[in-house]
Amino acid sequence: MEMRGVFSLLIASSAVWLTSYYCRPDPPVPTNNKLILSWEPHYGDYSFSFGHGTPEDFKKAGCKYTNCEIIKRRWLYPLQRIDAFLFHGYEDYEILFGTPRVRFDHQIYIFYCFESVRQSYIAERRRDFFNMTFTYRLDSDIAWPYFGVYDAETEELVAPSFNPQWISTMVLKGSKVQQDIDALIASKTHTAAWLVSNCHSVSGREEYVKKLQELGIDVHIYGACGTYKCPFSENCKKIISKYYFYIAFENSLCEDYVTEKTITAFESGSVPAVLSGANLTRFLPPNSYLDARELGPVELAKEMKRLMADKKSYAEKLYWRQRYKVAKYTYLTEKTGHHPFCSVCEAVNTGKVITKRNKEVLDWWHSSQTGDGGSCLM
Repeated sequence: MEMRGVFSLLIASSAVWLTSYYCRPDPPVPTNNKLILSWEPHYGDYSFSFGHGTPEDFKKAGCKYTNCEIIKRRWLYPLQRIDAFLFHGYEDYEILFGTPRVRFDHQIYIFYCFESVRQSYIAERRRDFFNMTFTYRLDSDIAWPYFGVYDAETEELVAPSFNPQWISTMVLKGSKVQQDIDALIASKTHTAAWLVSNCHSVSGREEYVKKLQELGIDVHIYGACGTYKCPFSENCKKIISKYYFYIAFENSLCEDYVTEKTITAFESGSVPAVLSGANLTRFLPPNSYLDARELGPVELAKEMKRLMADKKSYAEKLYWRQRYKVAKYTYLTEKTGHHPFCSVCEAVNTGKVITKRNKEVLDWWHSSQTGDGGSCLM
């Protein structure tokens, strides 16, 4: 099919989809709630897995303000009734989704994105378009990282943070934790696993893994980019637990961009080899991972071989499990009033975190937090 035909089909299908997604024949239900409109569909999950985005969901999350509602249908209410707009950086294509035709002074335009800077786009004409940022970056107005590290006893969130207060962990010989770690190590039969679907990343992780293999590291690649399969009927984490290491290589090396790949390793009981543009000390317990960017392929291969030969040193990489637990960022915030959407609701109620409309999100998104370069290495 010619490109013109493909483009016409895309526009036509998008129009049909938008009509079915946003239009609603029945009249709006009167409400005094603060309305937060998801301008783009966010992969079809307009409420961001935050229940149904109703006031009841804000109440369940323990939010200070509970009079908010996340809606998806643009024409359900008059435009001036909308208090905040969520614009998804990864899907923000004006040709498909347009732009609000009128902007009212009370409205907050929120740039939100959980994909890396390299995978997202802000048009130059939207340089002074947004009031607020809501992303994985820790310096966002509202930060929503992929996961959190929690104190196993107090369940307080420890990281990610600009300056996490880590506590050293020691495991007593003969303790249950030591026995569990010993049993976990004894069950391991392979070197490294990698679950991956994007075979042509910006970060060049494919070449890195190829180099590891050339250096004698046996990496089993699961998914679209490899020959190993993890059937949906099986627990992939159970399979990964048989490996000493898990390849947690990001598709882009950007500041604070550390995704669920690392959680996969921790939850499976493997040691993650992490390739990221983030300062990992902000995110992960000390001595719980291998920093692939800092080590490089040659030194990483040497360290993997050393740890597999020295079971005591390898066991120390798992000691963090006695002190901390790793889970999705909303693991506890869903009940304690700290869920990121609590902050969104507070913003539309108080305006406390609203910045000037001319906040240059474009420059911020592409700049490092220290101001000495770009936000991405690759």
